[in-house]
Amino acid sequence: MKDLTKDHAEIVYDENLKTLKLIYKSQISADEFIQVNQQFIDVFKSLDTNKIFVDARVIKVVPVKSQQWIVQHMMPELIKHVNGNKLYHVQILNKDAFVQYAAKSIKSQTEKNNQESPMEIAAFTDEQEGIDWLVSQN
Repeated sequence: MKDLTKDHAEIVYDENLKTLKLIYKSQISADEFIQVNQQFIDVFKSLDTNKIFVDARVIKVVPVKSQQWIVQHMMPELIKHVNGNKLYHVQILNKDAFVQYAAKSIKSQTEKNNQESPMEIAAFTDEQEGIDWLVSQN
């Protein structure tokens, strides 16, 4: 699998927040989106954390294929890794109505499919608000 993080995204562990961050650098195709997120999952599984931070402000379109993959594959993998602990997921999004709608749909479907798993999913348009929310969850 080609490492797409060089040009399209940055995956970094923030030691201070004890949070794995995924920061998109550019709009990418649905297949590239899935590859980047699979790399993110693989890194997450290697860490002892239950917090993720995704800055997707540069993403203008979230294809249905990507949304379905998040709900059916990504979120269950992340939830499984935290082994019954609460998963905290912060999304930083742009203000586009379609992006906001897609994020709400993903959140709703994820919560519906994983009712037995404790999680908090919060979306913000301001990065600092997202960080402040994450810090307040300790």
